[in-house]
Amino acid sequence: TAFTAEDFRTHLGRETLQLSSETVDYVLQNFKTNYSPLRQVVLNSFLSEELKEQFLDVLVGRFSRLKL
Repeated sequence: TAFTAEDFRTHLGRETLQLSSETVDYVLQNFKTNYSPLRQVVLNSFLSEELKEQFLDVLVGRFSRLKL
């Protein structure tokens, strides 16, 4: 199954890493805020166009699953 934001909050954030709810929310917000800069880094990288496309597809998929 797909790893969701709630999975991140509950299982990884709180149970595994024992982070506070505020910290987990802060991390998720940083993911959301930094999508465009991260995308730009990939587009400006030395990766081939094919690898850039594949990387961005993975990135979009993960952001989508996290509903960010």
